[in-house]
Amino acid sequence: MFSIGVSNALAILDAQGGTDGASHFPNQRAVSAEFRITDGEPISKWFERCVDGAMGRDVGPCEIETNIALLASIRRSGGHVRKACIQVLVNANGSLADVYLGDPKADARYYRLDLDVDSPGRLFREPQPHVHCTPAQEPRFPWQSLATGSAVLDFIEFIYLNHAYDRWVAFARESYDEDRRQRHLDSNFEALQEAYDAGMVASAAGIYREDVNRLRDLLTAAKRDCCPALNMDASIRWVSY
Repeated sequence: MFSIGVSNALAILDAQGGTDGASHFPNQRAVSAEFRITDGEPISKWFERCVDGAMGRDVGPCEIETNIALLASIRRSGGHVRKACIQVLVNANGSLADVYLGDPKADARYYRLDLDVDSPGRLFREPQPHVHCTPAQEPRFPWQSLATGSAVLDFIEFIYLNHAYDRWVAFARESYDEDRRQRHLDSNFEALQEAYDAGMVASAAGIYREDVNRLRDLLTAAKRDCCPALNMDASIRWVSY
């Protein structure tokens, strides 16, 4: 899904096939408390510390794209994810190696998805799940994943939509075109892209509405069905405001 790197990471996180317990990527030590990012710690220094201490001074184990690193820990109970911490580092100007080596031109961005059904924080203060865009605890942005039930996959898609869009488009087109082939229809994907680029989708809803809705449903189903073991515990829906 999205890339070979993501597929490999999901295979590791889904290795237990939905049984209760914990899964980690790239390894348990890299996502342990020892290597947790601290408030005020420069992103590049945190990444260097993780790579040196938990990955043998090699950025490869956590790389899902040459410029995107993933560090993930999930815990399942009752066959569903009840706790997750998914950290992503993106270099918007270069590679992961550039961040690790301290290249001053590197533009390191940090994102984290947090979910904890059993410790949701103070009353409505910590939406479950939520996303951080800085290492600091605040602010926390609510993260809705009600359609797919998988905050993990929705979060990874969010990263690709913002930082690896060409990869996301290739995945979307593959899903769309395969569905059209199965229904013996020609692809309208390029026309749909052009309509969006020209700002014509809303004004020509009668032409594009079916394609938009179909593509949305296909992508939602792909994420929902990809790794059922990564779906959230349903009780999360009433914990948050």
